[in-house]
Amino acid sequence: MRGLQQKLAQYGYNVATDGVFDERTRRVFAAFQMHFRPRDYAGNPDAIAGALLDKYMPKQAVETKSTP
Repeated sequence: MRGLQQKLAQYGYNVATDGVFDERTRRVFAAFQMHFRPRDYAGNPDAIAGALLDKYMPKQAVETKSTP
């Protein structure tokens, strides 16, 4: 659960990353699901939500150093 919460937080959702599946976390999952798969937005974390987060996770900026 914590891993999915962390991915949602990185994506920009305001969710706790404590590993607890509470009502707020369920609502955040439901909001994510409404956006990416509106046929099923019950708010239950599942493998599909994890796969979508992996697919659409914003790429982290890679810092490169230039050598003079």
